[in-house]
Amino acid sequence: MVAYLKKPEGSEGFHQIVDFLNASHIRYALTENPTIYVSPIKQFWQTATARTLDNGEIELTAIIDGTFKTVTEAFVERHL
Repeated sequence: MVAYLKKPEGSEGFHQIVDFLNASHIRYALTENPTIYVSPIKQFWQTATARTLDNGEIELTAIIDGTFKTVTEAFVERHL
């Protein structure tokens, strides 16, 4: 579902929230409608395993299209 971040007439109480969301780094996630491929998502969740690294960070590993993929919190932070 895509959000339209416009200021509604008659709902001035929401204008500050809309301004905040428009200025936020999550605006793209709320307003874009990217193509989502279901197959890699299913493969991820069917093969995903988790382990805790020595530094306390959790690492997720999964096989997608025959390739091992590793995701950590640091990876997600870097790519966001």
